[in-house]
Amino acid sequence: MAFVKISQLPAVENVLPLTGGDLMPIVHGATTYNVQLTTLQNYFNANQNLSAAGKDGYVQYSLHGALCADPGFLYIPATSSIQIGYDNLVTGYNSGILGGAYNTVSNNNTFALGSFIQSNLNDYTLVNNLSSMFLINAGNENSSIQWNQGWLYSNAQSARLSMPYLDARYVSTSGAFLTGNYTTTGSFSALSAVYSHVIQTDLLGVNTAGLPFLPPQIQATVVGNLSVTGSIYGSLTGSLPPIANTVYVSVSGNDLNSGLTMFSPFRTIKRAAAFVAANQSGPFVNYGDPGAPALSGNIQYTIWCYAGNYTEQNPIYLPPFTSLMSDNLKRANIYPLNPTYDILWQNTGNYTWGFTFRNYYSPAAANAFPILSAGQGVPWSARTAAMTAIAYQYGTTVGEPQLYDIASPNVKPVIFTSPYIQGCSSITGNPLSGLYGGCGVRVDGSLVGGFLRSFVMDSFTQTNQGGIGIHITNNGYAQLVSTFTICCSAGVQADNGGQCSINTSNCSFGTYGLLAVGYSSSPVLTAVTTSNAQYNALNVNISGAFCNFDPQTYIPYNTWSVPVSAPYAGMVYTISNDPNPGTLYALASSYVIDPSNGVFTLFNTNTFANVIPAGGTVSFYIRSQITTSSHTFEYVGSGTTLQLAVPALGGVGIIANEAVALSGASVFFTSTNNFGDFRVGAGFTILQSTGTIVGLTFDRSIISLVTPLTIALE
Repeated sequence: MAFVKISQLPAVENVLPLTGGDLMPIVHGATTYNVQLTTLQNYFNANQNLSAAGKDGYVQYSLHGALCADPGFLYIPATSSIQIGYDNLVTGYNSGILGGAYNTVSNNNTFALGSFIQSNLNDYTLVNNLSSMFLINAGNENSSIQWNQGWLYSNAQSARLSMPYLDARYVSTSGAFLTGNYTTTGSFSALSAVYSHVIQTDLLGVNTAGLPFLPPQIQATVVGNLSVTGSIYGSLTGSLPPIANTVYVSVSGNDLNSGLTMFSPFRTIKRAAAFVAANQSGPFVNYGDPGAPALSGNIQYTIWCYAGNYTEQNPIYLPPFTSLMSDNLKRANIYPLNPTYDILWQNTGNYTWGFTFRNYYSPAAANAFPILSAGQGVPWSARTAAMTAIAYQYGTTVGEPQLYDIASPNVKPVIFTSPYIQGCSSITGNPLSGLYGGCGVRVDGSLVGGFLRSFVMDSFTQTNQGGIGIHITNNGYAQLVSTFTICCSAGVQADNGGQCSINTSNCSFGTYGLLAVGYSSSPVLTAVTTSNAQYNALNVNISGAFCNFDPQTYIPYNTWSVPVSAPYAGMVYTISNDPNPGTLYALASSYVIDPSNGVFTLFNTNTFANVIPAGGTVSFYIRSQITTSSHTFEYVGSGTTLQLAVPALGGVGIIANEAVALSGASVFFTSTNNFGDFRVGAGFTILQSTGTIVGLTFDRSIISLVTPLTIALE
């Protein structure tokens, strides 16, 4: 748009020309003139009419202070002004600056459009669709700027926005950085490097391509959508509150963090477990409904671990009813700092999913029941003392040992809900180097109380070269589904009264597949015979077989090790005055006669070889036992070193090692091996290669059928 001096305007008939200085005529008839502005106020007097424009040819200055040029505008000397250009200073109220650079506004109720604007206002300035490539400063902390439609921030000249208290609906920025406090009820989009604080003093960084090492400098409160092309670091609060009862762990975390959000995770599982122990609440036992979930008022936690290699100060004590979970077992690995000590000490109601346990060695277990620091019936040694010290009181090198301290339990954990291990792997052991693998799960019933004393496992793969896969001992119990053992000294071993049931599982390579040995090391119930045990008989009468535990708590009386209410099928027993001392009799069933006096008739699976007089003490034991169906054995007996055990490298299986029962124990199984042979226990086998049936059980059945025919023919 062109500008002309007022002196260049043609004279108009009957109109007083304006002269002297650069003035602003607006409209003259059908012609519009635009001229530069300098000072207009010297040419206005309260009682004088000036002719410059307007449909009636006049610029009017009335007594009401209105300069009108159709539609006119308001001009008040000393308090109102409009400036156009650059390097302007507005000192009056109700004033403004249009365009230019290096402009300063210092009073309320003013506005400025342009770049490098300095303002010390306490009121809002309303601007529509402002685009800036230079610094815009909004002044002190009492100031506010409201962008009604949108504010576009371009990085064409590395511009920046500095507004300590910016209130915006839409901000789109591709510039260098943003400083100040940002509040929006709309959307915030960042395409380059933007740094900010989030409220509540925690840090929110929106860091994309530009300035990754600059510290966050401002606060950002977003009510709406936050869109970021790049990465977010720090801690988000407000719109992303902590998830209740969840603790986070990451290899990028810090044990001094809160651990309560994914943006402030702990570094170690041990720290997370100690946090849970200090903050959970019970009681965790519902005596009115044993085995049911804990009461609804309890606070129980999930520890969520992101992918990474976790090197941990072990053992790690997991408090009751704690879930430990990860992204997936292929990406979350736990390495123990103490490779011959247990890794995780599990408790009632625990759940563990998605980990691979690595580089731990015999006699360690990846998962086991905890050992009390006081011992309480546990054989004490330097090793057990060292493990309990680490589990309950040991601090790491961060200099904050109290972060890891856990109050040691003063009574054995009572298992009302079995700890559950699912979707995990164990990879350990190198027998050629003298490093024998640890045990994936050790179920030691002597370390816990209750009637379960058990673990549950599903989809747990054990490549424990030279070590035991699953070990159930001391009257413990386990249920296994889809459990795979590879190159183990025993895939599943039950001893000292340990028992387990297995379904659809596999034992490959190793020394033994399923191995059961003996029975419980001490009696779990006693009675006295009240009748003679007759030669070749299967039954005997007893009395005094009383329930040995508190029915409210399931805690055994006196020195009994496990709660037992009566003799039951599957137990074994001895009679103290048996002419063949130590002979075991397997109990098929018991018939109660007088429960108040513990009177029963016992029925055995094996007969008495001698007459045993009445009055002998009957000691009942829990038989070590493994029961499995649809089990697969592959090259069991070929050895515990994988590269030597596979058949392509010379490994040869031993069928007799697939399922072994010793010293009164039992293994009941149906299976298929690498030859395709189908077995029902040790006495019945269908040979796949020949299509024939062999075995002692089969031979006996044939004899029982053929013998009557032979006699008849004779």
